[in-house]
Amino acid sequence: MKAFLVNNINGILATVIVHLLLIMFFLFMKIGEVREQQQEQMLIELIDEMQTIEEIIKQEKEPVEIPSLDPQTIHNIAVNMAEKMNEELSTEKYEQEVMEELGIESLKPEIKLESPEEVPVIQKEEKKIKKPKEIKNIIYKENATIRYNISNRWHIRDIYVPAYKCEEGGTVVLHFTIDQKGFVIQASIDNGLSTNDPCLRTEAHESIISARFNNDPEALPKQEGTITYVFFPQ
Repeated sequence: MKAFLVNNINGILATVIVHLLLIMFFLFMKIGEVREQQQEQMLIELIDEMQTIEEIIKQEKEPVEIPSLDPQTIHNIAVNMAEKMNEELSTEKYEQEVMEELGIESLKPEIKLESPEEVPVIQKEEKKIKKPKEIKNIIYKENATIRYNISNRWHIRDIYVPAYKCEEGGTVVLHFTIDQKGFVIQASIDNGLSTNDPCLRTEAHESIISARFNNDPEALPKQEGTITYVFFPQ
């Protein structure tokens, strides 16, 4: 056997080499077929993708039909969208969600109100204007003496008596009314206590109408008083 192998070694090697070459040839053929199949599959997939892209482009170019809507439907859609946006942007809703997550009832700081007994009561002292001591309710003139009587009110400018041409003397009593600002808004002569001399009556009426008393916002809207003129004869 050994001798046979030695004598035929070259033939055996040649046979092995030939078989190896055939095997390699078949392998290369198979590899080529596999590559061709892969290339064909890739080509088919590429063609399919190109067709899909063409269909998409074609669909995008086609005009989209928008259904016509009447004005009322458009208004309802707009209202619904606005309500939805308001609900999404609602600060109160967001605060409510935060409070629920934190387990609290309010995000505002708790303010403790003191009871009326704990709050110190500061009484405002209202200072009412008092009548100055130097102001008297009786005024002396060269041609007359004037005396008035009205509660908690006094003249703030001189009650004058114009230079009159009345020759006789006499007394004139008037009832007058002033407002809160101290203006005389009405005056009438007391006929039972006054002289009938028209000259003296006119002078007394003009005098009281031009008088001005102090301002008192707490006084009655209309406050009444009396004034007496005693005229000296000329």
